[in-house]
Amino acid sequence: MSSVDGWESNSTLAIITVRAPVVRHTLAGGGQTCPPGLFAGVAQLDRASVCGTEGCGFESHRWHQARQAGHQLAELAVESSGLSGCTTPLLTLFNMIRIGIIGTGIGLSHAKIASKIPGAVVAGICGHNEEKTKNFAKELGIPFWTADYKKLLNELIDLVVIASPNDQHFPMFLQALRHEKHIVVEKPAGVSTKEIDEAIMASSKYKQLVVVNHELRFHPLFSKVKGCIQDGRMGNISLVELSYTHNLFSNPDYKYSWMNDKKSGGGQLQLMGTHLLDLANHWLGFPKAEGISIKTTISVPKRPGPDGRQRKVTAEDTFTLNGSLGNTLICLSNGTLGFGYKGLSFKIHGAKGFLIFDEERGLRGCFGFGKMEQVVTQSPINLKEGVFKTGLELFWSELINRITGNQIETSDSRFCTLDQARTVQEIIHK
Repeated sequence: MSSVDGWESNSTLAIITVRAPVVRHTLAGGGQTCPPGLFAGVAQLDRASVCGTEGCGFESHRWHQARQAGHQLAELAVESSGLSGCTTPLLTLFNMIRIGIIGTGIGLSHAKIASKIPGAVVAGICGHNEEKTKNFAKELGIPFWTADYKKLLNELIDLVVIASPNDQHFPMFLQALRHEKHIVVEKPAGVSTKEIDEAIMASSKYKQLVVVNHELRFHPLFSKVKGCIQDGRMGNISLVELSYTHNLFSNPDYKYSWMNDKKSGGGQLQLMGTHLLDLANHWLGFPKAEGISIKTTISVPKRPGPDGRQRKVTAEDTFTLNGSLGNTLICLSNGTLGFGYKGLSFKIHGAKGFLIFDEERGLRGCFGFGKMEQVVTQSPINLKEGVFKTGLELFWSELINRITGNQIETSDSRFCTLDQARTVQEIIHK
């Protein structure tokens, strides 16, 4: 075995390491093993049929040809090997969505969750520190790693997740468009309305899926909130109070990072304000924002860098945002010095009802003049997992179903669009 550009494979048949573990895992219950020649044959056909030439982009007609030919190859190989019951799991591999992850911060959360979704496989990961990225890849069973995101885009992946520092989202997005990948870009889609305007224009005729990740929209309790507002049960909404407290910056082991650097797109307005603003807008239907007032502060002006030297902090670690969305007043806030506590909470005041949520007691409500009651969903929610993790798991499940089910053109209000991301960014810059 040799390592070529981060692949652990035999020569250029890199896709073999994506296929083999999945097949072996599938067959483990029956005590069967598929012959190495089968993997080599599938890998050679898959890579040659889809790419054809070095560094080419995704070509849908070749991809479908590869799948059809791959099915035939798998059937022949299984027949000749005498492995009964092996054909079906092999054929499913040609329908898997292969994912590439850019970023080893929140990107690792994407990788861990996406790799567990049926129909998906994380095929590659990119991080600025190649040695650390290699270690992450080995730990998570990801066969390809690199420090150059363009190499990842050149690989045989169907979908790319852009989870790099915020100021890199826009240029990486443009590169991903050129490679015709499905794109999941972490919030914010750009650090200015100008960047997002250009992203909207560049992708206006794009045939693949483009999604800005706002996983809170997918949390069942927050979907319940949207339903309570839309069906009129709450009456007119007069006030939304929404807050998130983090404890990252109160950790004594925390070191200065791009999140503390304004030029890199750091600061809590971009990191958490975009989430809170998107959620409020999602609930209320993206009405016009007016009277926006934002206050920020830097609680800890200097932090030690990875080298131990003190670095000046230029990005806010705390903010409040007040104003109105349509006829609804909003009060949003975020702090990062929670020490032993972190969590999201909100209160929604309506003319006919009231909702309150925190991550310890869940969602409670009162409709009419009476006592507070627990608001439940059809499926039980594990609050201990945290709202972001639960939301991200459901985000990935729905995303893969949407792609594999050929529903790219289907509208689903839970998926955030670039236009909506622009609205949020415009509010932040008012």
